[in-house]
Amino acid sequence: MGRKNDEYQTPARVSLTISEISRSFLRTVFCILGPMWSNNEGLNKAQAKIRKFEPPYCANPVCTWHTVEIEHPKPFIRFGARKIARFPYINQRFRCRKCLATFAESFFTLRFRDRAADSYEQIHDFMLDGWSGGAISRRLKIAEDTVRRRKKKLARWGLLKWAKDLSKVKIEESIAYDGLENFSNSQYDPNNLNHAVGRESFFVYDFNLSPLNRKGR
Repeated sequence: MGRKNDEYQTPARVSLTISEISRSFLRTVFCILGPMWSNNEGLNKAQAKIRKFEPPYCANPVCTWHTVEIEHPKPFIRFGARKIARFPYINQRFRCRKCLATFAESFFTLRFRDRAADSYEQIHDFMLDGWSGGAISRRLKIAEDTVRRRKKKLARWGLLKWAKDLSKVKIEESIAYDGLENFSNSQYDPNNLNHAVGRESFFVYDFNLSPLNRKGR
């Protein structure tokens, strides 16, 4: 009699296990695809921005229109678009009327030539929090070499943005000069990072690198 009860209870237990597995599977699918389903508004905005984008200059470095000062009213024409496997899932191309070179809209963005998904904002935030490159790569599930390359790209773009803003800045505050002693590669190559900082805004107006002779033994 007890054996029959066990036989009757077995399907119920199996059914419960299958139900739990189904719910777990659905939760996993929703966690993976949910952001894609709920981010249609952001995707539409990004694609609309790409469709309205007009290149500020030609991407060809030898072209005479490789400058922001172009007198032609319509220097570039749209040269087709193709789908890509990462956000924003579209790549718009242009052709220069001067040199006939073609280039993509992504040339003017951080994601130019990237194969992995955009993660610059997350990398920037983790860097400010003091995370190491290995910790960032494990958190974002990307290669550590990708993290290093994107950190370098962020640094280059940051310097370009700083230089562009500096050309329009008028100093209207006191300046504090200071230096940070550091080293390159090893402590046998010390240096001093000198910088001029605004007293109120903390904006860095200038900086330079001064190699030093090794001190001590």
